[in-house]
Amino acid sequence: MTTRSIERALLCIEILADSRKGWMGLTEMSNQSELDKATVSRILKTLLNLGYVEFIPEYRGYRMTAKILTVASSAMRTMSPRSELRRVMESLSQEFGETVNVGILNGNKVVYIDKIESVYLVRADLTVGMSVPLWCTGLGKAILSQRPDLVESVASELRKVTPHTISDMDHLRDELDRIRKQGFAVDNEEYILGLRCVAVAIRADEEATKCAVSVAGPVSRITPSKAERIGLRMREFLVAAGLAIKY
Repeated sequence: MTTRSIERALLCIEILADSRKGWMGLTEMSNQSELDKATVSRILKTLLNLGYVEFIPEYRGYRMTAKILTVASSAMRTMSPRSELRRVMESLSQEFGETVNVGILNGNKVVYIDKIESVYLVRADLTVGMSVPLWCTGLGKAILSQRPDLVESVASELRKVTPHTISDMDHLRDELDRIRKQGFAVDNEEYILGLRCVAVAIRADEEATKCAVSVAGPVSRITPSKAERIGLRMREFLVAAGLAIKY
């Protein structure tokens, strides 16, 4: 298999994995990948034969299978948050009862690598392995505020995901400045309507910032004033654990 074929196959896997409805048809995959239908069809046939995707007759579409979890779980083991961070997550969970997440930088996205579920029935539906944009999520903006080398690279991606999404570079730069000054990022329904997320970047020992922790929940419970309280408390926990970045 050529490098080009591998790149195309991985692109199709990423597109399928990012599908919010959990599946995707051939035409939609062709449009999103900018590959012709014949090429996408060949890739899907190979992935079908290998057991990484399956065809859903009722939708005439494709979705990932559990086999991909075998590969993902091996990668997750090498990324698992160290014990100090896990203790911070547990403290945040106990104090606020909301979903606590950890995300790691992967290209121009953040991948969720660990979480503690909310104690409430109505909660943030964010799964481990899910990838989200840098510029419109709490985790992403927290990381981006510490990585000026990445800011320009997201310029072409800016768009309105919800009516609250920041979609121009000047506004984004102002937002990142504000995050650096206050020490935490807030996603005010910028990626998912009804969801507010508070995030803080985590100190890296030997390399540039690429990880952050967040507390997420419905806006009815995480009000703007509570978001500020969560952000300040998160900073306190991270400072005590030696994981805080000096903003």
